Amino acid sequence: MQDSIKNYSFFMSFYNKSFENPVKRLLPQLCITSTFFILILLTFTSCDKLPGDVVDLPAVNYEVKSITAPDSVQISDQTNGLITSVEINNPNAVKSVWFNMVSNDGSAAILTNIILLDNGNLTGNGDQKAGDGIYTGRTTLSSSLKSGQYQLEYFVQDKIQASGSNTKMVGSKLIKVLGAVVNSSPVISNLVMPDTVDMGNQFSFSVTVSDSNGLTDIKEVFYELFDPDGTQISNSSGITKFPMFDDGDENSSGDVVAGDGIYTTLLTFPSGQKTGFWEFRFKAADKSNAESNTIIHKLYLK
Repeated sequence: MQDSIKNYSFFMSFYNKSFENPVKRLLPQLCITSTFFILILLTFTSCDKLPGDVVDLPAVNYEVKSITAPDSVQISDQTNGLITSVEINNPNAVKSVWFNMVSNDGSAAILTNIILLDNGNLTGNGDQKAGDGIYTGRTTLSSSLKSGQYQLEYFVQDKIQASGSNTKMVGSKLIKVLGAVVNSSPVISNLVMPDTVDMGNQFSFSVTVSDSNGLTDIKEVFYELFDPDGTQISNSSGITKFPMFDDGDENSSGDVVAGDGIYTTLLTFPSGQKTGFWEFRFKAADKSNAESNTIIHKLYLK
């Protein structure tokens, strides 16, 4: 460090005397480089003293090379079950690997925390060779699982970062389940709605929804709205599908009984709206994104 200080002093005195000599103009660069090299040396020397629980570490040094899973699974033929694997290039940095299975829209968890192991246990979890960085898991799907598309979501927990920040989702895979339970589209019926309303007056309307897979399979019930000129209405967020509710909150949504399959909503046309026939289109969708029939109703706004 003393040498660098002397070099810096020499540079300052020399630098002030002359700018015209090209060789002399190189001296500041040489001196700065010397000082910078010493600072780098001191920095790298001090790294050995960093505490082991530092969170701000370099990027985790593992990489997911591949994810393997079948494109489809037949529920009636699960001799080997569902086998899936994740290949990682540096298993020494990995603490654990697992996957979850969720509905295609992410709203329902089918399987959670299915562990993948790199243990060479072919008959157990389906892993072929221990220590090769390929983490494998095997599970059997329920016979009551209905046909449709599902997402497999894969997670890795590493040994490097601090607990709480060392887990991340590393990939996903879409699979098709061919089940004994066939998915059926929902059906809407029994629209209860006035034919004429006055501007500024609140009114309610409802539809009845059924699904052979159960009401718990219903993802959404909604209506779309078109003004007398045929222009589709959207709210300030660009939403064109306006929800209806089966929540039993009579004050908020107008629904009387929760969970009875009757979906209701309240609406008021504020002043300044176009008078004439407004078109409502009602529809429902299930968790497999299968849509119902459509009911169309025209309401006259005075």
